[in-house]
Amino acid sequence: MQKNNPPSATEEEEVRCQYLQRVLLDFLAVNGQGDQSFNFARHFYIVIWFKGAADEISRHLDFSVKSNRKVKKKKAKSKKKKGGFKS
Repeated sequence: MQKNNPPSATEEEEVRCQYLQRVLLDFLAVNGQGDQSFNFARHFYIVIWFKGAADEISRHLDFSVKSNRKVKKKKAKSKKKKGGFKS
């Protein structure tokens, strides 16, 4: 069973941010029907948020790849010291 842990401050901030983004997109969509500048602003925000999300994902992937390499190097060094590798 999973425990119902209270959300952390960063999770709450993320939920709040996503809610505000949806409200802004809805506002721009409704008003974009009469004024094209609202429609352009809506597309601008979508692109900016999408780019930010993609950058964040790539940073996390780069970090995980680098940390995996460090772990593998440490294991290789410890095996080498113990004579685990054959020359």
